[in-house]
Amino acid sequence: MTVEARFGERLLAWKHAGTSQDETLGAHRLGARMIQIGIVAALPSVAAVSLAGLWIVAALSLDRRVGLRTAGLLGLSAALGLAELPLGIGAIGASLVGLGAFVAGFARTVYVDLPGRLGPRERRPLAEALAALVCAGALEAVLIAARRGERPELLARLHALRGLRFVSGRRRAWTNWASTERWLPAEVHYPTSSAELASLIAEARGAGRKVRAVGTAYAWSAIATCDELLVCLCLMREVSLDTSDPERPLAHVEAGADGRALNRVLERAGYCMPTGVVMETVSWGGQIAVGAHGSGRLQGTLSDLVEAIELVDGTGQVRRFVRGREPDDLFEAVAVSLGTCGVITHLTLRVQPAFNVRLEEEWVPLEGAMADIRERVLGNDYLDVYLMGHSDQVWFRAFNRSAEAPTRRLPQMPWEQHSDRNTWGLWISTLQHLLGTGLLHRPQDWSPRLAPLFGWVFSVFFLPRTLVCPIERATHFHAGIETYTMGCGEVGFAVDDDFESVQRAWAIVQDANARWAARGRYPMNMTLNLRFVGPSEGLLSTAGGNQLTCYIEILGGHRTEDWQPYLAEVMGAWLAELPRARPHWGKQLRGVPGLDEALARNFGPELVRLFELRAEHALDPDDLFISPALERLLVEPAARYERGLRDELRALMVEGPRARRRLLDGDDTRTTTRLRRAL
Repeated sequence: MTVEARFGERLLAWKHAGTSQDETLGAHRLGARMIQIGIVAALPSVAAVSLAGLWIVAALSLDRRVGLRTAGLLGLSAALGLAELPLGIGAIGASLVGLGAFVAGFARTVYVDLPGRLGPRERRPLAEALAALVCAGALEAVLIAARRGERPELLARLHALRGLRFVSGRRRAWTNWASTERWLPAEVHYPTSSAELASLIAEARGAGRKVRAVGTAYAWSAIATCDELLVCLCLMREVSLDTSDPERPLAHVEAGADGRALNRVLERAGYCMPTGVVMETVSWGGQIAVGAHGSGRLQGTLSDLVEAIELVDGTGQVRRFVRGREPDDLFEAVAVSLGTCGVITHLTLRVQPAFNVRLEEEWVPLEGAMADIRERVLGNDYLDVYLMGHSDQVWFRAFNRSAEAPTRRLPQMPWEQHSDRNTWGLWISTLQHLLGTGLLHRPQDWSPRLAPLFGWVFSVFFLPRTLVCPIERATHFHAGIETYTMGCGEVGFAVDDDFESVQRAWAIVQDANARWAARGRYPMNMTLNLRFVGPSEGLLSTAGGNQLTCYIEILGGHRTEDWQPYLAEVMGAWLAELPRARPHWGKQLRGVPGLDEALARNFGPELVRLFELRAEHALDPDDLFISPALERLLVEPAARYERGLRDELRALMVEGPRARRRLLDGDDTRTTTRLRRAL
């Protein structure tokens, strides 16, 4: 049987088993749990034997006689320990055998056999793509990732197998990558072209069904959830580079392509993206739709790099929008609208000739770490700030454009995963997914007091260094980070001139950590980080309207005990106390207190304008793309803002002409524009 046939059979078996993304790697998770149980079972036996030995050694060394009772207790302890030891060893052995069988079967086919049919140049990007997809549980996209190889005969065979992954109309459970949301759409479809997607949406409109789209499902929030029709764009992954105009190089990207796919094409041609998210496995359509950001005070968000957008609107029509050619702020609304204006299918991105940066990292004591934050931000092109768990040191990563040649390749911690000669790093990446979250963070659930220790361990991984490297290596500095499932909350807020808002945001987290630590709990067991971004034009961009935006983010290991109340406490304080604080649309939003009020207060005019443009340009006349989750996140805050505006207008009318004149002469254009229209 050919490699492709074995691969297809295994994939078909997984699909017809009706496995969800959460269940796809159930064997891995079971094996990881068995290892944990084995360790727990082995520890008491080791402790018992050790204790018995210590008693005997102590007695002999002190030349004391061991009484009958003591000898009996020691003997019983040793016997129980020795009896239990094989159980622990057996549990660990059984789990390792189970994991080994899976790796030797499915994973070996994906990582070794299939890439082995390609040449060295083709093997690396293909193997990396397959590893990322398997680790993310996105088996639907594995076959299309394999198409990135360039051998015609392999492509033909894989293309013939593509039908295996289609289970059109099959009702199956879906989860997002972080398992924070789970839903059961009536149908899941995997379009491969804009025309195919347009047909699906037209049919859904005729049937009066809601439609939502996903790429790689890396959002923590509920924006993609839908119990009717779900379209997965993971098969639309083509990337091409247009350098016909040397002064204006462009990249054409299908919405399902991830950051890694684009970066590989750009790297080979000598181009780059000037900014990007840390995880390379997030789809570009999703990044743009939610207004995702990278880092750099001279950069906007990723949507500000978009020159043209193709989407399928709510009537089933394929429409194209070009920056600078659309009326009013239509382009800015379409770019960042959470998919409410249509399903993005293709993007044209502005790229740059490749450049290097000089990266300087240092560890600074936690106390007083924010004292010179203003000078650090304004003195560098890019600045990232990380606090690893409950470490007492803060990690600063500053990088600036440099004409120097790279001193060496930037290791993508915790180890270098990109090797042309073998796939060892990919096996490690798989083990990260299988065991990383469980073994690195589960012990903190057993004893939360271990969290500060793990913060120190993470700090050891990232040693300070100074080097010159390509911008994409500095941006995507931690390969395989997507293999750690985690909880995540994030807001962006306006930075004032003296950076007091940044210090306040940092202090909110430190105060919360201190309160939880006083109770012996450490829910923020991964990282706290800051990034700084310039102004953005996207209508629903979190950085919109700010000259400088700080994004502050907290991360906790998957299923960390107390994570949800901790997240609610910190996010609620951020939204209430920070200027123009807005939540990241793709991060955890469920259960955050004051979210509705914050959205109405800080996104109100933009939300109202979005719905005006949707109506004026017939982008979604039947509200196909407005799911119950988006009703809560967009429609209700917009209505709340409008009600507040009407109340304010009535109050102004009562005050008389002088108050109305004061309003019309005001500087707050976001609020007064709507009131002026009403007057």
